[in-house]
Amino acid sequence: MKKGAFIFLTVMVMTILYIVPAFSEEKPADVVISTDIAKVQTEDVIAGKVTIIFSNTSLYNKNVKLSYHIYDENGNEIAYENERTPVVLNGNQAVMPFKLDINKTSSVSDLKAFKLKFDLIDEQNLFWFSKAENIKAEFCEITYHTSFKIAFLNNWHKIFAKQKIRLVLNAAGLILMVLLISKYRKDYIV
Repeated sequence: MKKGAFIFLTVMVMTILYIVPAFSEEKPADVVISTDIAKVQTEDVIAGKVTIIFSNTSLYNKNVKLSYHIYDENGNEIAYENERTPVVLNGNQAVMPFKLDINKTSSVSDLKAFKLKFDLIDEQNLFWFSKAENIKAEFCEITYHTSFKIAFLNNWHKIFAKQKIRLVLNAAGLILMVLLISKYRKDYIV
């Protein structure tokens, strides 16, 4: 009987951890910017590919360009206007190379830490996608630190900040599993 209760509780915990987040899903974003670049950087050259997917292709025109903004660790703007690269869609997406040499970029060369946030600008209609209230967009952010320790701690802070509920549920599930296993083993041994 105790083995059956243990299996039942395990299934319930796993169901809660993986099904509950599925119900909180919203409609997809009109535009998604993602990258294969690690979210926390400690190297002096940030390089990789940036992928832009337009779920709503009516937002695209030939004057849409990829750019980025630089913020300090507290979110204060350092450099809003940066290099712009034309976006050329293949279907509804574009994959573009990106490279930022920190030592050759005057706005960040003296900084020990900063955040880089990708954005799109529509130069035909004169707006940034991140500022447009009628566009649902997802933007990726890269954090740069000269200290690996700070970068490591910052990464855990982000995980906790963005996925607090899931992290708490996983921790509670792990604690419950450890307690159930120890209880089961004590009952089995005695």
